[in-house]
Amino acid sequence: MIDEEPMPLHEDTIPYYRGCLLKLAAFRMHEINQSIDRVLVLDADQLIIHNLDHLFALPPHDFVAPNAYWIDPACLSSTLMLIRPNRKQWRLVQQALLNPLPRQYDMDIINDLFEGTQQLPGSYVTVNSHWEDWNIPPWFNFSTSDTRLSSSPVAASEKDLHDLYNQAEVLHFFAVGKPWMYSVQELKAMKPASHKLLFEQWGTWRRLASQVCPVGTIDHA
Repeated sequence: MIDEEPMPLHEDTIPYYRGCLLKLAAFRMHEINQSIDRVLVLDADQLIIHNLDHLFALPPHDFVAPNAYWIDPACLSSTLMLIRPNRKQWRLVQQALLNPLPRQYDMDIINDLFEGTQQLPGSYVTVNSHWEDWNIPPWFNFSTSDTRLSSSPVAASEKDLHDLYNQAEVLHFFAVGKPWMYSVQELKAMKPASHKLLFEQWGTWRRLASQVCPVGTIDHA
């Protein structure tokens, strides 16, 4: 456990994102422990579907992150970042933090600093809104018998959404709100037409969080 203060945002920012720059402290892990070669940074509003150990066997790039496919395929998401902490990278981040711009957040800084860098597939930041709206992302791998083009948005079948869940590496809670905001029953009342997997994902996150978060953070699924 490391006690770290979040880097300050510009005064003209949305209060909801206060503290979002804390994740960028991972770039200085080489100062804390020189034996650390790589750091995998993950946002809390996510559900890890498959084991991610294989990411540490990737070629040794200084920075790797998935593309934010729901915004732009060229845009990097900061919800998952594989970092090789070193002095050069930390100086770049520090420089960006010295004079924060209005409404500039962690994802903006990452894209400014690492534009054109190595990307992971969108499956590493699969947004849960696909199960809310019954559609599939452009990276979805259809079965060989399916002749539809993988362009987004594409209406999804029951099978598509089950296959999508199996293809996702990490699920990012993007639809409705964050899983600590509402119980599963409240979510069902708000989004009754959503695919059942949306509710199962929500409940899984809340169940796991209740086991590791401070008492009272998550009282029930």
